[in-house]
Amino acid sequence: MSAPRFAVGRKRRARHARLATHLVLATGAVGMLLPLLWVASASLRKEGTALQVTEIALPRTQEGRARALLGSVAAFASSLIPREPVRVEIEGRARPLVRLAGGGERTFALLRETPEGSVVVPLVGKRRSGEERTVPHASVIPVRRVRLHWENYLAAWTAIRLEDFRLLGCIRISNAFLMYFINSLFVALMVTAGQVATSSLAGYAFSRLRFFGRDTLFLAYLATMMVPFMVMVIPVFILFKQLGLIDTYAALILPGIFSAYGTFMLRQFFLAIPRELEDAGRIDGCGPFAVYWRIILPLSKPALATLATFTFLHTWNDFLWPLLVVTSEHLKTVPLGLRSFDSMYAASQWSKLMAASLIFTLPAVVVFLYNQRFFIRGILLSGLKA
Repeated sequence: MSAPRFAVGRKRRARHARLATHLVLATGAVGMLLPLLWVASASLRKEGTALQVTEIALPRTQEGRARALLGSVAAFASSLIPREPVRVEIEGRARPLVRLAGGGERTFALLRETPEGSVVVPLVGKRRSGEERTVPHASVIPVRRVRLHWENYLAAWTAIRLEDFRLLGCIRISNAFLMYFINSLFVALMVTAGQVATSSLAGYAFSRLRFFGRDTLFLAYLATMMVPFMVMVIPVFILFKQLGLIDTYAALILPGIFSAYGTFMLRQFFLAIPRELEDAGRIDGCGPFAVYWRIILPLSKPALATLATFTFLHTWNDFLWPLLVVTSEHLKTVPLGLRSFDSMYAASQWSKLMAASLIFTLPAVVVFLYNQRFFIRGILLSGLKA
């Protein structure tokens, strides 16, 4: 009897452990999503109300702490939904619609406020009943309705204009944010393609080819990861200035197409590919490049997708290097465009700034969701023995 009882207890403890793990992971996921939810909420609010979010209050006393905390969290989540006071026309004047806390009649029209309290009059249908009341200010609660200001996105998109600029000499573009979007997309795609190509070639050479000093050269190349970018930014900037590449697309693209981290990651993945496949390809007449192109790359899609995603996200969000090498308005990328928007409005139009930030987050989200299937395949492949 003791053995089955012990087994039942062990299963119960395992079930509780899984439940606790899932709760911790769910809480962490919600915490990670809160900034994005706040940005989405602020982008849909009326200008001037973007920062009006209920704070979470942690009670100091032990009694009722859990209940008060849950209530504060619920109030915070409710405040993320953009709402505006409802106003009604009374005697030709728009007055806010309010209700009394705990009162029998819930809906009132606020007439005026006095030192003694708020003078309200009940509404019957769409007409007022004529009975005025004086109630404490604290008992008057404004009636709010959900209203989403989608026009903030259009206003943010058209906030900055370009003066007489033509793309490729023929396409006239006056919308600055559209140009920022094109620049970021072009630079991110070119850097991603270049880094995947160079890292895969270098990783193939360091993992599958045999030549003198291979491991020593790889260690020296890997040691460059220990040098911070802040140390190299001035020499690289001077080099590009001497080459006459400042304020060009080449200055935005060339420094990012070589990566010691990408080479290291792909080399480790290539080492896990069985050499029997390479030998079979050589028997069929494949040379070193044919083995790389026809065998190694098709089997390395998960690793290539991972590197491409990381590279795209880093390039899309890069701010420091474009800030140093770009001076023309038509060459600015998205982060520089958001900085121009922020400085233009002195950080006063938070709703439009959050709307612009959310617009330019969408390409990164699309790239991640598209490559997620390759991540899952890589996890499955990692559990198989070669």
